[in-house]
Amino acid sequence: MEIVPGFSLYRGLYELGQYAFSGNAMGATGMMWENLKDPINGMRDILIVMTVEWALMLVLAFYLDQVSSIGGSVGNPLLFFRCLQKKYAPPLQSSFVQQNHKVAVDMEKADVAQERHVVEQLLMDSNANQAIICDNLRKVYPGKDGNPDKLAVRGLSLALPKGQCFGMLGPNGAGKTSFISMMVGLTKPTSGTAYAHGMDIRMDMDDIYTNMGVCPQHDLLWETLTGKEHLFFYARLKNLKGAALVKAVNDSLKSVTLFHGGVGDKQVGKYSGGMKRRLSVAISLIGDPKGCLHG
Repeated sequence: MEIVPGFSLYRGLYELGQYAFSGNAMGATGMMWENLKDPINGMRDILIVMTVEWALMLVLAFYLDQVSSIGGSVGNPLLFFRCLQKKYAPPLQSSFVQQNHKVAVDMEKADVAQERHVVEQLLMDSNANQAIICDNLRKVYPGKDGNPDKLAVRGLSLALPKGQCFGMLGPNGAGKTSFISMMVGLTKPTSGTAYAHGMDIRMDMDDIYTNMGVCPQHDLLWETLTGKEHLFFYARLKNLKGAALVKAVNDSLKSVTLFHGGVGDKQVGKYSGGMKRRLSVAISLIGDPKGCLHG
């Protein structure tokens, strides 16, 4: 029965208790190291059993953790070794990687290749006057628990002139949010870069923030503040002061029809979903930014 961990632990505690009880009654010191050799108490066998079981259970726990992380079945022991092979496999040969890269380039659509060529020409022109230039922008999220890396944005090259309204469409997982997150500084690109009015998103985000408005996909508002208080807060971040600050706030409220009827003085928690969305748009446009990103 001592093979079962619970019974061996109970036996050990029982023997320790018996020695402690005898020590109190007879003035002895209880169980000592030399008492482990006593075959009557069986403590040496107990410690050996528990040590061996500790090693076996550690290996079993690691196996179950690896199998469960990839959604496999415990009944398939080969799944564990496949997971290790996948997780610790050596990198692919460089020739194979180059071959795959060549195939990817050959499959590139004509309009994508043309846009990439335009970006390359603009980067060589120091007088290029573009609002946004993306130079082979790439984002890869590292894989976890044995899963492969996730390629979110694959070498995006894009040039947007000033004054142009550009819409990015695509299904879920196409990389739209990852692209916007890199442009607004929430995440760093894995490789490549982008320029907003000539400023590099890798090094000049503090300067880019003063010229950029952002309307996120979900409203980031404080329920207890009024719409006008929101605009005052964000306008001050754009370094607006005095009469220019008040005028910018009032003009922003009027532009999204939240000025009349005292709507701007109501707490945002009492706004409808559409009113919150209009306030988010007003926040992104206040301070007359040179560019605005809407999620």
